[in-house]
Amino acid sequence: MSVLDRYASMAGMTDEAWRRHANPWSVWTRFAAVPLAITAIWSRTWIGWWSLAPLALVVLWLWANPHAFPPVTRPTAWSSRGIYGERLWLKDRSRMPAGFAVAQRR
Repeated sequence: MSVLDRYASMAGMTDEAWRRHANPWSVWTRFAAVPLAITAIWSRTWIGWWSLAPLALVVLWLWANPHAFPPVTRPTAWSSRGIYGERLWLKDRSRMPAGFAVAQRR
């Protein structure tokens, strides 16, 4: 079991959770969390160890995010298709199309 597999199981990524995670709102709010995490880390020079509080909130949100939105049954948005591709890549990399290996950089 790889590190990514362990993380996915630790985060409770069931089939239902993957469908929820494929919701475009889930994807976009995860993207929005990145600048918040960077700001929390950068703020350590202003507020010292208190910067761990907003960072912990961002980490908590990133953990809860895949379970917070309604599930997607048909991946029509590019973000939803990306999440379904991520799941396929984690489950069985041999099923990925040959042309995608360049992007994966295995």
